[in-house]
Amino acid sequence: MYEILLRSHSGLSWVVLALVLGAIVKSVIGMSEAMKDSVMRFWLVEHLFGMLIGITLITIGRITSKKVTEDKAKLKKIAVYSTLGLFAIIITIPWPFREALGRGWF
Repeated sequence: MYEILLRSHSGLSWVVLALVLGAIVKSVIGMSEAMKDSVMRFWLVEHLFGMLIGITLITIGRITSKKVTEDKAKLKKIAVYSTLGLFAIIITIPWPFREALGRGWF
């Protein structure tokens, strides 16, 4: 019971932090202005939701694989969902070679 409460508290604190930061940025810039700027849109929308989608896909694959009894089907389900989740995460990483974000190597 303690571990469940600890994990839920940790997850909820990250959600609250993201919402507070989003509210601060929204109040400073305004969401319509943030959507026009490609860098702000990336950080406020694309990065956040891409990472959440990736984590959700990996979690769904892990949970649904527990219900399958055959090992081959279980591993296939894990591989498919994990690959899709990893792909979503890799796409939304702010790589240094992405010119639109204006970030260099150092």
